[in-house]
Amino acid sequence: MTNLDDLKKAWQAQSGPSEARFDEIVSNTRNASGLLQTTIYHRDIRESVAGIVVFLFFFPGLFVARNWVSWSGFAIESVVGLTLPIVLWRARKRPPDDASATFLDFVDVEVDFLRRQIELLRTVTWWYLLPIYIGIVLISLGVTGPRPSTIEAVFITVYLLACAVFVLFVWHLNRKGRKTNLEPLLAYYIQMKVAIEGGDEFTLPPPDPPAGFLEQDPRPPLTRMSRWIWSIAIVAATVIVAGLGYAIADRFDARTGGFIMSTAPVVGLLLFFISGIWRRNPRKPELRAHNAGETANEP
Repeated sequence: MTNLDDLKKAWQAQSGPSEARFDEIVSNTRNASGLLQTTIYHRDIRESVAGIVVFLFFFPGLFVARNWVSWSGFAIESVVGLTLPIVLWRARKRPPDDASATFLDFVDVEVDFLRRQIELLRTVTWWYLLPIYIGIVLISLGVTGPRPSTIEAVFITVYLLACAVFVLFVWHLNRKGRKTNLEPLLAYYIQMKVAIEGGDEFTLPPPDPPAGFLEQDPRPPLTRMSRWIWSIAIVAATVIVAGLGYAIADRFDARTGGFIMSTAPVVGLLLFFISGIWRRNPRKPELRAHNAGETANEP
């Protein structure tokens, strides 16, 4: 990293940070940035896979839709599923690494990156959640027709309310992540940028990063029993929804029952992603060190 010595001298003016403090800030900030990029990369992978699944699930509906209402719903869902990976990957795009870049250049890149991520979460309702929900409403209304039966009306009402609750829950998670993690990080980088650009006039220590910036709090690893329980729950929920749809189609209304059966794979996939049984959760550093020490002490 070029010009690092010049930055060190500027930051040591009067009561400014020491050289050791500056090196610590540079190292910790780069490590934390790598952790943040990895977290967002994994998020984008999961969301991209979900978007592809949504596209593959709803796209065939364009060819079997009975009316323009349901066709419009299938079209909206297909477009959202197809564009979701594009939106996420464009927001995550960063300039290529430059060996001649200064630490200030690095901070500028982080500020731009965080602003795009924050804007992505701030507008998630308009480019993702609301279109998804509108598509679900159109498909539901198109499947039941203009004069639904009583059981159809009851099912559709309960189904749309459940979808609305789920959409609000996803919105809450995105809002919480933006306000709890990304916005404090952006403020931290902006303060750091001001500190660096202040040069000889900057006499106070640089700001400390917000809590949780330099450390990752991994989810507790799933036990073998938990994995079995989740696996059974996923299969059971999928079978129950499919069975319920078959029973309704056989005894009450074929259209409503067929629609319920078509949602069974979606229920299974949602539980699959919520459970996280496909991935191996990292253990906490102190637990890894403890285990490593026990291994070393074994005869």
